[in-house]
Amino acid sequence: MKTRFEIEPDYADALRAAGLADFDALFNTAPAGPPTSKHRHRETVPIEFDVNGKRQRFFLKRVFKVPGQHSWRPWLRGKPGYSQPVREWDNIKMMREAGLPVMKRVAVGERRMFGIPVQAFILVEDLGMQWTLENWLLPGFPAPPNVLRVDKKSLWFELGKLQRLFREASIDWPDVHAKHIFAELMSDASHWKLALIDVERAIFTPGAYGRNWVHSAAPSHAICVRASTSARYRLFRNAWAPFWQSLAAVRLDDDESNAYGDGLTGNKTAVKSDWTPTKTPWLFRHVPIILPESYIHPRANSIQWKDGIKAANCDRRMLEAIGIKDVQSAFSLTDAQDLHKQGLQRHRDRLKLVSRDDKGGEVALYVKRYREPPVWEQLRRMREADRTHSSAYREYSWARRLLELGIPTMRPIAVGEEMSGWWEQRSFGVAAAVEGESLETITKRWKALPDTRPSTRFKWELIERVAHLVGRLHNNFFFHRDLYLSHIFFSQNSAGKPILQLIDLARMLHKDFWSSWQRWEIKDLAALAYSVPAGLLTRTDHLRFLRARGFMYFLRRHWDDRIRGHAGTDRSELLDVIRRVNRRVAKMARHDAKRAARFARQTAANAT
Repeated sequence: MKTRFEIEPDYADALRAAGLADFDALFNTAPAGPPTSKHRHRETVPIEFDVNGKRQRFFLKRVFKVPGQHSWRPWLRGKPGYSQPVREWDNIKMMREAGLPVMKRVAVGERRMFGIPVQAFILVEDLGMQWTLENWLLPGFPAPPNVLRVDKKSLWFELGKLQRLFREASIDWPDVHAKHIFAELMSDASHWKLALIDVERAIFTPGAYGRNWVHSAAPSHAICVRASTSARYRLFRNAWAPFWQSLAAVRLDDDESNAYGDGLTGNKTAVKSDWTPTKTPWLFRHVPIILPESYIHPRANSIQWKDGIKAANCDRRMLEAIGIKDVQSAFSLTDAQDLHKQGLQRHRDRLKLVSRDDKGGEVALYVKRYREPPVWEQLRRMREADRTHSSAYREYSWARRLLELGIPTMRPIAVGEEMSGWWEQRSFGVAAAVEGESLETITKRWKALPDTRPSTRFKWELIERVAHLVGRLHNNFFFHRDLYLSHIFFSQNSAGKPILQLIDLARMLHKDFWSSWQRWEIKDLAALAYSVPAGLLTRTDHLRFLRARGFMYFLRRHWDDRIRGHAGTDRSELLDVIRRVNRRVAKMARHDAKRAARFARQTAANAT
């Protein structure tokens, strides 16, 4: 067995004084604290020792068994095996030489057997910073003090500058995630300090950012400042996709977008957009999506599998209070309200229970259970979602992904499943109830009791908020497939602002850009139109929705196409969408009439 052990010269004396000057001392006997992250074959633990008479904090990443995908499988492709700690050690040196603000390395060790790595570790210095970009920019995370008063334009400038450094160094970093970038506001409150962690996957790749991003900054800058806001936003996202996906819930205003572009190009914005919101304010009107005050970002709490249930530790106590400790107990609940409805499939049931959270308040929980789904349901799940997970896990994962995008929906508490390979035996999901009442109930009350109808201004605002909620969903290529008003809940926060939340995500789909996704967009828009009570909305109201969702979408796309020299989107395309929505509404009406007649016959047969 061959052992590699290296120490940075600045830390050699300190490690020797602490008795950590060899592989075994650091890997096996180092006095470490509780793990900050733990996986199947590796963990990260904090350790402390004196450096030049001062106590300092470090992080030790240990890989107890190098997985085969890193150790021996590369040999099958004619490449040497590697371990993640050694690769991160080399990447830190490469990135620091390129001027990137990456963490400091201290020591590294690796053991190989017959040329194949079996164990490894890396010791790095603590950054001494508390807040990541998730804390500074994303709602639902613990936030730094006075975060709302901080001008973030300078932060976006530094982030653009950081991306430029990656581009100039031709380094591709697939893990460029908001949680891997620490940020600290300097004492003068005008400059930011950034630091990077977890860089083991970084790789030197000439041309990694594409032809338009490597050699010349001027052409891309010209496009950025002349294009519409959506075009600039799309250019930024395509250039550093994993980073923007981790900040999907963040919307940049024009000043922040220009600041990011200035940092990205190294030039000050000199040319203003010739398609400005001041010329067409109705086209660029943005109605923000308001999140509930109880919103918690899905990544804010650490979740793990235990006893067949995936949940956060803080939520497990709430589950135990209602008698759910494992999968078996979830299917043995007795003290629960049965929410059976006509037409619900036999292998499914729904329950409502009341539990208490950590603060002692009551929380209503909904439990959806699936028992041995039929073959056709199993095949549909395998085709439309993850083959290795159950029907309950499908809705659980959709809820988490929507919350990460800043789309309000029910908070997923837990999911449990019993699988036999790809075949689902049984599963259940638990979600917290959303506040308020459905738009279906509200609109029916407005229809039946005209005196309860709101003001015209409030109705128009609600229409625009629904349009922007649906737009956020579809622009990320998520499609609800049951987007009726009964599945959109309305409530108000303490400031009186309306909050809209989606529920019932069991049939949701995600289609990439190249798929035939428009049919699902038509289905969602038709479901909304069909569920509105007849005569409640005027023609002006329908046009207002189209302006906020459809008309704005097509005109923006038309302008972006013109900037790029492509043929513009014709007005007839929008009219064709309207006709397709109307045809789908008529089809839904026929389907519901047949369904109602079938239920009436079944009820009459049961009565006799």
